[in-house]
Amino acid sequence: MRGPINGRCAPERLLAVLLAAVGLGPAVPADAKVVSGRTVVAGWQSVVLTKFCFDYQAECKNNECDKKQYPGLMTIRVSSAKKQGQGAKASKMQIEGSSEPEAYVALLDDEYFSFPEVSQVWSEANCSDVLRSSKKSPRLTWSSISTDKGETLEIPVAESLRPRWWYISFVSCSSTSLEMSYSLHLENQQRGWQREFSMDTLGVPLATLFLAVVFCALAVVQVNSLRDWMKQSKVGGWSNLHPAMLLLTFAVVLSALGMLLWTRYFVYYQEYGESLDAWGMLARAAIMSARTSISLLLMFLAHGDCVTVSEIQWDNRKEIAGGQTLFGILSFGLEAWGDSEFRSTTTEYVYDTRAGTVLVAFDILWLWLYASRCLQTFHAETRFKPRNFYRRYGLFLAIWFASLPCVAALARVLAAWVRFRITYFANGFVHSVVLGVLVHTFRPNMARELYDFGTKQKGALSDEELRSMLGNDDDDDDMI
Repeated sequence: MRGPINGRCAPERLLAVLLAAVGLGPAVPADAKVVSGRTVVAGWQSVVLTKFCFDYQAECKNNECDKKQYPGLMTIRVSSAKKQGQGAKASKMQIEGSSEPEAYVALLDDEYFSFPEVSQVWSEANCSDVLRSSKKSPRLTWSSISTDKGETLEIPVAESLRPRWWYISFVSCSSTSLEMSYSLHLENQQRGWQREFSMDTLGVPLATLFLAVVFCALAVVQVNSLRDWMKQSKVGGWSNLHPAMLLLTFAVVLSALGMLLWTRYFVYYQEYGESLDAWGMLARAAIMSARTSISLLLMFLAHGDCVTVSEIQWDNRKEIAGGQTLFGILSFGLEAWGDSEFRSTTTEYVYDTRAGTVLVAFDILWLWLYASRCLQTFHAETRFKPRNFYRRYGLFLAIWFASLPCVAALARVLAAWVRFRITYFANGFVHSVVLGVLVHTFRPNMARELYDFGTKQKGALSDEELRSMLGNDDDDDDMI
């Protein structure tokens, strides 16, 4: 049975303890999602301020609950309204006159006859069209909203079948444009410490914390691995480490940093109901840089660098490096745009947009290049050790490039209110698994069976020195 959440369950307590342990601030309930700003509504037109996915509870659909028991609650405050281009004195004169501007708050949901229907002609729709499609449309009192104190509306929300997206908009039913300040508090009251999150993001903060722990653990393993390599090399120091090891270390550290920044972002959002845009941008940049580094490393391995030859052939990989860097920059820009308020009227998955589809197509090209180069290198190599890498890990690591097309295809069939968290979990899972496999294979004991880093270990002979002493050629390696 669904019902109010009166206290924190075990996972919530665990989250609070872990967040306090890593020094990311208290995990206390927030008031709500907070959206504020100032907007202009043209005459007879409307403007969408934001969207939010509210929870459902059948018992409250027929107004059988009090306000605190409703699954959703909107607190809307409008103030400092005036006719566009007029000052405070002109607004006061308008108040004292016989006619007052007519303004409404129109609340529309994702049922077809509500927002989806009117959104198709939104630019041509007038105030009556929007009000007719809205589920609730309280009128604003001009004498109140034109003051600094403003007018505050508390509107409970209930759905009986499933969570739904709601769109909060201002509507002007006057011939003149209206300019007004607003502040919105949107919350899912029955979701405990996650009540300020939209329904599509439930569970994402916990998943982010889990991934942060995983990536930090991988970072520790990778640093210890580097220390082992430096101890076993003839000359210690970071300068002697293979570029592939440094590239992997860069990817691991940025992955951990990115998830820690995302965790801090969600903690602040939970506590204050507002987003730290700068933290979110830094977190996305770190994660995208890590993903680009992983893609580069995998493409190098597919061409045989560090496997059939000891070095990365940078001169022959300029196109690969440039293409992956450009792909990472474009992906970062697309995802940053997808999180912006410019997309406040759509729930479409960002990689299902026209620009996103182009990037998915390029990712399929990367998948083909990776798979074909792995096969080409495998068939061209006769030695057992290089072939061992492609036989054991080459095909498996292709999931890195296959994940984006698969997740984009999955997103097409998922409901909008569950899409984000499922795609987030899927992308995070693939990221952690592939990164974990690479960290594991780059450990000294494993790497000697798979890679050729061209490093000489203390007290050990290289493969070339051993063959020279025994008088064997490369073909003899197949007998091992």
